[in-house]
Amino acid sequence: MSVSTTYQNYTVKWFTPPEWLAWVNDTFMENGWFPGVQPYDPCPANWVDGDPSGLDYPWDDLLPVYCNHPGSRGSTKAWWGKFLESECITDVIWCAFSIEQLRHMDPSPFDMDGWLVMPKKRISFISAETGLPGKSPANWAVFWTNVKPAAPPVDCVIVRTGCS
Repeated sequence: MSVSTTYQNYTVKWFTPPEWLAWVNDTFMENGWFPGVQPYDPCPANWVDGDPSGLDYPWDDLLPVYCNHPGSRGSTKAWWGKFLESECITDVIWCAFSIEQLRHMDPSPFDMDGWLVMPKKRISFISAETGLPGKSPANWAVFWTNVKPAAPPVDCVIVRTGCS
């Protein structure tokens, strides 16, 4: 693979690809949510710069939550903290667009009851700028969920976390 291919469609803003959004919905449906119930997304793809973000208001505690937060220095700690503040949320899937996020999350998802879903290959997220799939050159994405995951769309390692 050439460097130009690796950095093809590079951007700092990435959206979750459709096959992974389908996995999110399948996971929540397999855990008792009704078909058609869309998980609450505090960081929606249609968010407009300047609008209040998911950090500015309470998260909906009546729906499952899927979070693929925007990245910037210190953002993981802020978004993870916001999730932890929302004590009424029962079901969550967290997209760590870089496995490095896990070391900034306190408490660590490794210490919380759940599952870590780790694709064996990097995911082609959707570029917010072009709408085309591309891979962030340095990031290996993983997902953490506190509900039993559905079968992922690609070959993954799934590890049980917490287990109190």
